[in-house]
Amino acid sequence: MIPGDIVGAVHKLGIRVNQITDSGEINCWCPAHFERLGRADRKPSFNINIAKGVFNCWSCHFSGNFPQLVAYMLGASIDEAISWIHKQGTIQAVPRILAKREKDSGVEEISEASLALFVPPPRWALRRRRLTIEACERYGVLWDRERDLWIIPVRDETGKLIGWQEKAEDYRYFSNYPKRLKKSHCLFGLETVPVGVDRMFLLESPLDAVLMHSLGYEGAVSSYGASVSDEQFKLVLKRTDLLISLFDDDAPGRQARDKLYGRYMGSGLRIAVPDYRKIPGLKGKDPGEMTEEQIRIMVETVVPATLLPLLRARE
Repeated sequence: MIPGDIVGAVHKLGIRVNQITDSGEINCWCPAHFERLGRADRKPSFNINIAKGVFNCWSCHFSGNFPQLVAYMLGASIDEAISWIHKQGTIQAVPRILAKREKDSGVEEISEASLALFVPPPRWALRRRRLTIEACERYGVLWDRERDLWIIPVRDETGKLIGWQEKAEDYRYFSNYPKRLKKSHCLFGLETVPVGVDRMFLLESPLDAVLMHSLGYEGAVSSYGASVSDEQFKLVLKRTDLLISLFDDDAPGRQARDKLYGRYMGSGLRIAVPDYRKIPGLKGKDPGEMTEEQIRIMVETVVPATLLPLLRARE
């Protein structure tokens, strides 16, 4: 819910406006900067979407919907904020992306233009994941600024976009788009790996594959989870003769590791696996939960999958 005259309402709330942008946003000096960072906003880093009322500060990450902004500015409850908005004259904000998805019951055509609603990941999210912007650009990872979601593309063997995954930074939300997205024939990041590469790294999480590239490891891909289909394995075979399987150090990850080797031993592909017991101070189960030093030790100490019986005895 937003006011009919959202620009006028912003002025009434005492928020200092810089400009109305061509993209339909009110660019302002952030009203929450001093409280959150201990200093005033030195340049306009706060944007309010005119059509939807959602707001975000790319610097201090103050974000939410318009009733939340009103409640903050007036020191009021959400109910009081909604009442204030009603007095301004209201309209209902309907996100374009939801309207687009609901306009027909058929299968929506997916194209590169479908990603136009998304932007490069913000710096705070990159820092939290230890990802470089270059790695995100190479893998095509984007960000839904309105909902604070990672947008992880899913492409077929030819590189054609067939959909994407939406993932919240706090892990509380995860979804595929379209809902019936079939990922079993795809490997995340395959288009970044040249044919004949010396080695490939296979991970469960797409963002962990991006992390590996951010740390300088080429050839990292993801199976979008702890399972590998025959089609995905064939894609690996076309690229390399050495696969380093970096499934998570937990029960599902170990089962996937064993199943991978058991099913494809004798295929001609050499498979190596990490010996997680060799990593000092390890508390996490995947690269995203490890330090950079632990990741490098993990890679440097991988062993042939033929030693799996020995590893299982230690686990």
